[in-house]
Amino acid sequence: MELLITTLVIGVVVTIVAGALHATKAIAGFETAVAQLVSDYASATRVVGEKWQYAFVLVTAVGVAWLSLRNLPRLRSYPLFGFLLIELLVLSWVCSLYRIFFQPVPCIFAVALAVAAAEGWTAFLQRDRSHLVRTLFANRLSKKEFHRVSDGDFDGQAQAYEASVVVFDIGNRHGFTSSSDPAGFAETMAKFIRETADGLIERGAYLQAADGEGVVAIFGFPNTGGQHAEDAVRAVLDLTKKFRERRQDDEDIFGDWEMHAGITSCRRGGGGCHFWLSEHWWPACRGCSARCARLNKEISRATAGQ
Repeated sequence: MELLITTLVIGVVVTIVAGALHATKAIAGFETAVAQLVSDYASATRVVGEKWQYAFVLVTAVGVAWLSLRNLPRLRSYPLFGFLLIELLVLSWVCSLYRIFFQPVPCIFAVALAVAAAEGWTAFLQRDRSHLVRTLFANRLSKKEFHRVSDGDFDGQAQAYEASVVVFDIGNRHGFTSSSDPAGFAETMAKFIRETADGLIERGAYLQAADGEGVVAIFGFPNTGGQHAEDAVRAVLDLTKKFRERRQDDEDIFGDWEMHAGITSCRRGGGGCHFWLSEHWWPACRGCSARCARLNKEISRATAGQ
C-alpha cells in the first residue's frame, strides 16, 4: 500500500509538472523540433486532444514510477525506459500515417521526471534507512553481521522473530564485594563485561545490554537464522571455558568469581525452552521437548571429554 501511494503521488506530481510545461509553451520549441522528426502536423486531419494528452502523461508517469520504485536492477530498468522513449516516438510516427497528430514530448518529459523523482525518493529512503541501521546496531554487531543488515532488507518495522537470548552474570559477586575494595570490584567487573560482550559479538550475537546487571545478547536478530539456538549454546560453552581458563591464569583477579549463564530459546508462535548453566551443576532444560532434545544433543557434543 505504501508503494502504491508513493507511486500515485509521484505520477500525479509529474503529470502536473509536465502538463504545466506543455500548457505554458515552455517547451514549445523542443516539441516542434521533435514533431518535425516523426510527424507532420500540416498534413494531419485530427489532433490528439489535450485531455487524452494528459491522460497518456499520467499513465506513463505512474507506470515509470512503479517500475523505478520496485528497485529493479538499473541494467534492466534503464534500457526499459529507453525503449519506452523510442516507442513513444514510434507511436507518434504511426499516428501520422493515419493523419493523426500525437505530440510525444510531454510523455517523454513524464518518463524523465518520473525516473528522477523515484530515484530521489529511493535515495532519501536509503539514507534514512542507513541512519536507522547505524543508530540501532552500531557497536552492537560484528562487522560481518552489520554488513548483512546494511545490505539486507531490514526496515525497522515491528515483527516476530525466532531468537535465543543469552544472559551472563557473576553468581557470587555480592560475596566478592564484601571482601574487596570498590575500585577493584569495579575494574574487574568492567573487564568481565567488556570481554564477555566482545566474545558474544564475535560469535554473531546482537548485544542488547552490557552493564552492572550482566551481559544480555540475542542470537537470531536482526539477521534471522535457523541455528540461533545452537549458536547460543556454543557461545555460552565457549565463553564459559574461556572464563575458566582466564581464572586459572589470573587467580588474583578472578579467583573467587563464578560465572552463571542462561539461555532462552523462543519460537515465533510462543513458548520455547530455557537453560541455566553454572560451573557446579549440569545444564537444566525446561520447555518444548523437540528443541530441548536438540540443544541437549548440542551440549553433550560440545562438552564431551570435559
